[in-house]
Amino acid sequence: MEKQALLISQQSEKEKSQLVSTVGGGYSGYVEINGKRHSVYEPAVMSQTFKYRSVNNVKHLDVEINGMPFEVILDTGASYVALNSDAIRKLGVKEFVGTGVHHTANGDVKVNYFYVSSLRLGSFEVKDVKCGNSPSNVHNLLGGSFLKHFDYSINESSGTITFTPK
Repeated sequence: MEKQALLISQQSEKEKSQLVSTVGGGYSGYVEINGKRHSVYEPAVMSQTFKYRSVNNVKHLDVEINGMPFEVILDTGASYVALNSDAIRKLGVKEFVGTGVHHTANGDVKVNYFYVSSLRLGSFEVKDVKCGNSPSNVHNLLGGSFLKHFDYSINESSGTITFTPK
């Protein structure tokens, strides 16, 4: 069973370098403790816009997986986050939770599945993200198991992608 949660938190210095803008919102109110009223404000990030790097019209972004930096390619057609063998070694993945066959533009590939505890893009963090690995993976792909938590739009003229939590 897949358990996933979307968390809003602080971004690292590296992620700030690609962050273009943040649209915030939040909740404000009060709490009463021992007869004294205290103001409460809970900040929320409504959307964030990131500058991507384009190589041959392929969009590259920087993310953190389990707190480690990785470059990924935005792949809106991928069902899940796909990581290459170098990323698997760096993350220390030793066990897979299953296997499957996926149909890709390059034909059918066998995939080993596993979960990462955290995948972060800017202030957005998704917990327990399903990932896959295939010996044929050359690049790390940011796919559906992360993207399904967001609405996103690409602005080709400014070279940016805006993410908004669903």
